[in-house]
Amino acid sequence: GEEFLSEKEKLSEYVMLAFRSKGLDLIELKNFFGFSWYEKNRNLFEQLQKEKFLTEKNSFISFTPRGYAICDEILTKLSY
Repeated sequence: GEEFLSEKEKLSEYVMLAFRSKGLDLIELKNFFGFSWYEKNRNLFEQLQKEKFLTEKNSFISFTPRGYAICDEILTKLSY
């Protein structure tokens, strides 16, 4: 059968898959879901960048090798 996802579930799946592949494209994220989710998580992203778990370049946020090693733990800290 078909599976129907709520907007929150779609966002969660999108973020999880993006981070586990090429990284999170902030422009694409804004186009699909708006920017409020990023704003809600901005402080966490900034902290993770300071701790060298994430990097942001050309509107992409991605895990560093250090961050990828604990990606599941990081993903559970995100607010939806």
